[in-house]
Amino acid sequence: MVVLEKSLSVKENCVHIKLPFEVREEGERLTVSFCYAPKTVDDKAYSERLLKECFEKYVSADRSDVEEYGEADIFDGENQVREAESCGNKLTGKTDIFEGKKQFERAEKADIFDGENQVREAEGRGNRLTGKAFGGEYSLSVGAFIKKYTPLKNLLTFSLDSPSGVYVGDAHRHDANQVVFVSEKESSPGFLPHKIEKGEWTLTLSVFFVEEKGVKADIRAEVF
Repeated sequence: MVVLEKSLSVKENCVHIKLPFEVREEGERLTVSFCYAPKTVDDKAYSERLLKECFEKYVSADRSDVEEYGEADIFDGENQVREAESCGNKLTGKTDIFEGKKQFERAEKADIFDGENQVREAEGRGNRLTGKAFGGEYSLSVGAFIKKYTPLKNLLTFSLDSPSGVYVGDAHRHDANQVVFVSEKESSPGFLPHKIEKGEWTLTLSVFFVEEKGVKADIRAEVF
C-alpha cells in the first residue's frame, strides 16, 4: 500500500509529518520501502550560499570564545606550555621529570596536547580552538567549511508506531533507499521485534533538509 507519494518543498523543512496507514489483518511481517530523490544537491552556488549563512550564524559566533577564555584556555604551541606551567602540574620536560618522548607520551595521556594533537582534540569538542584557528588563518576557514560540507545532501528519515501506541523504532540514517521489516521474532536494525497488529499504524516522516528544488518521496508498506 502507498503510505506517501508526493513532492516535498522547502516549506516542509524541519517538520515531522504523521502518516497513518491501516493494516486490515494481522500478519507475520511488515515491510516498509522508503526512498526519496535527489539525495545530493547539485546546485553548487545554492549550497555555498546556505553553508556561508550557517558559518556566519553558528561558527563565527564562536570567535567570542577568544575574548572570554583568552590564552588561558585557547592554546597553541608556547601558550599551551605556559598555561600548563602556571597550573603547576603536568609540565613539560623542562620543569618536570619527563623529557623527549616520555614527556610527549605523558602529555598525550594527560590530555595536554601540543601542536596538531591539541588542535585535533579541540576540534573534536567543537569549541575553544587554538589561537591559530581564530587568528590570521581563521578568515579562510569559511572556505574550508564550505569545502568540508559540499555537496549538501537532502535528508529524510522515519520512525514507526504500532496501533497499540508502542514506539517500534526508527531509521534515522542518510540512506535515501531503505527497506526495513518488523516481525514478532526479529526486525531490522533500529526496530524492535513486534507483533504485526491489525489497526492503524503510524509512520512519522522527519524532514531535516529539503533543497529549494524539492524532493520526491515514495513510501510503501506491505504485510505478509
